[in-house]
Order: sequence, then C-alpha cells, then structure tokens
Amino acid sequence: MKKMNVLFIGYWNLDDPLTSATIFPHLSILSKHDRVNSLIFTNTQREMGSVEKVNYLKESGIVYYPLLSQNYHLTLITKIIDFVTFPKKILKICQDNSVDLIIARGAPAGALALLVTNKNDLPFVVESFEPHADYMLETGTWSKYDPRFIAQKHWEGKIKKKAKFILTVSENYESFLKKEGVAPDKVFTAPCGVNIKKFFYDPYKSQDVRKNLNIPSGTKVAIYVGKFGGIYYGDEIFILLKKMLSYYNDNLFVIILSNIEEEEFRKKCFLYAISSNNVKKLFVPHEEVNAYLSAADFAVAPYRKTKVSKYLSPVKVGEYLAAGLPVLITEGVGDEMNYLERNHLGVTLNIHMMDEDTYFKSKMDKINKIVEIRDHGYFVKNALKYRSFEVVENLYDKILNA
Repeated sequence: MKKMNVLFIGYWNLDDPLTSATIFPHLSILSKHDRVNSLIFTNTQREMGSVEKVNYLKESGIVYYPLLSQNYHLTLITKIIDFVTFPKKILKICQDNSVDLIIARGAPAGALALLVTNKNDLPFVVESFEPHADYMLETGTWSKYDPRFIAQKHWEGKIKKKAKFILTVSENYESFLKKEGVAPDKVFTAPCGVNIKKFFYDPYKSQDVRKNLNIPSGTKVAIYVGKFGGIYYGDEIFILLKKMLSYYNDNLFVIILSNIEEEEFRKKCFLYAISSNNVKKLFVPHEEVNAYLSAADFAVAPYRKTKVSKYLSPVKVGEYLAAGLPVLITEGVGDEMNYLERNHLGVTLNIHMMDEDTYFKSKMDKINKIVEIRDHGYFVKNALKYRSFEVVENLYDKILNA
C-alpha cells in the first residue's frame, strides 16, 4: 500500500495548553507511522504562534500552515467569516500537498473538515468527537437560537453520516452514537491520553514548589488546574474551596493554575472569605504544570454537570492520575464516573449538596483516606490503563490501513 499525505486540523491556538497536551502527542504518533509520507498540520490562530512551538513542528518534520483569524470585534461575525474563509484555505492546502486523508481534532475542527470534503470528497476522520453544540448550549455559552449552535449542530449530524471514522473520547458517547444509528464499525473510543514521561510524581520538584510557595510542613495541598465558567463551575468552585478549608481547619493550601484575571480572582476570594495565606493562583506554561502537581496531595476537577458531560474525557484527570493524585471530581463527568471511586482513585461529589455538612464531610473523609494510603505506582498503573496513547496508536493503525 502506498504511503499517504495526511492533513491534521486543530482548532486551538498553537500555544494553547490543549494543543500541547492533546494534539502534539498525536502528531508525533502520526509522523512516525510507516504509512505516512508527509504530515501537514493546520490550526486556527487568533494571534501568531510562539517561535518555540513553530520550531517544534519544523524539527518534527511536520509541515505547518496556520489559519489566521481576523478580529472583527464581534465574536459571532468573526466565527462566521472563519467558517466561510477557512475551508477555502484548507482546500488549497490539500491541493498543494496532494493530501490523501484529513484527520480533525474535535467537533469544530471536524466541521471544517466536513466543509472541505464537500468540495473534494477526500476521506476524513474526526477524533475527540463530542456533542460540542450541546456542550455550548448546556453551559449557557450559546442559546438554541445562536447561529453558531444551529450550524454546529447541523454539521455534527453530517459528520456522523459522512466521516470515514469517528473517535469519541468516552465509551459513554461511543455507546450513544451506536444506539443513535452510527455504523458500529466506524466509531471507536480513544480517551484523551497522558504522557507519563511528562506527568509523574517528582519529589524534588515537590519540595521546591512547597518551599517557593512557603507552604508550612505538614500542610495538606490541593490543586486545581483549569478555568472558571463554561464547562467548569464558576462561583461554586470558590464555595468548594471554602468548604475544603473548613474541613481541614485551614490546614490546607490550595494551588490554582488558571488564567482567570488576578483582580477577579482576588474579589472572589474576598467575597467567600478565602485567605490569601491559604491559596495561590498562578498561570504557568504547560511544561511546568507537573512540578505543581507533584507538590499536591490531591486534585480537584469541578466540571459542570450537564446532560452531555458524561461524554467528556477531561485531560487534566489523566494528568492528575499520572502524577499520583487522588481526584475530587464532580458527578456525571466522562467515563471517570464509572471507575474513579470503584478503583479508589478519587471521589465523586454532588456540588449542589455541599451545604449538607454530613454529606460533604463523608466525601472529604473518603478523599483524605485515599491521600493517606496512596501508592503513586498504583495511580500511574491506572493512568496507563485508562489514558494510554497506545489506544490511539492502535486506532491510527486501523485508520491508515483501512
């Protein structure tokens, strides 16, 4: 069989942590595959990518074409123009590079692939496929009358019919698609993988971070890596932090790695009476996250529960497990809802029952017990079991040899 020229479409900025965590590892796997002759990568950019990331792609032998989005100051107008102009640009990339196959990461990128293949009938695959339109609707980001919701929902329906293969990130969603009528021989699950060479417990980094943040000896440390709002909870996170601090009688230090504005964060801490002595907010490059995970005793994953949140595969949960961290996760999220508590890797929390003291204490007692007896090796073993890139490698074999 002849080698193929493969185009990979991403939807996040080059310097977005999600690109580093979920796209670069997949590009690396594809670039080394014996069926791939040339690997081309394109993604939407709101600003120019860093020289470091551009050089990484070049050194990896990946041909890179950024899709630069024009800022028209109104998000809706910008998005509409993006989806009119980007497919034309991607089509030219396909023609100039004799592309044989398109792989798109995520439903929005899948929509771009769909629009391109409407013009040239190239086979395309959508990985990390999820009900993106419904996520945006359920979290209040879009309304059901928003043109973005209407268009994305329509495109997702077309993708289910036209894509050569669909890779979901959860078994929950794979089962749903099959029940919905998607051909069972073209839909598979590939959870968001984690690189255990980048995420692991490092006792030396743990000591350094605790020293730099002036965390007293014997203090428990919790960490949250993520945003506030959208698919994550907002004010509820601050209520949770306050409740956690109360449980530990303030003998808890919380590390927040987030891009929330400093002023807004301070206002929220003041509003919920959270002392700056007990919490530190930072925003660090993806490459530095592991050091802070190593400094923690457990992690928090406050994803908003919606009708479709069970179809998620939170990248951060895989990174938490690889770093040996028990996870306090909100109910109804991803396949994690099926295995975290069962395997003593964490605890699920109904965030709307936090005010019931007996309930909250029982949940914190459970997470605290796991912290006290945890074995880092056991967590790594389970991170590999549930979040190994080997699953992706095997599915790429199937796709490229189909």
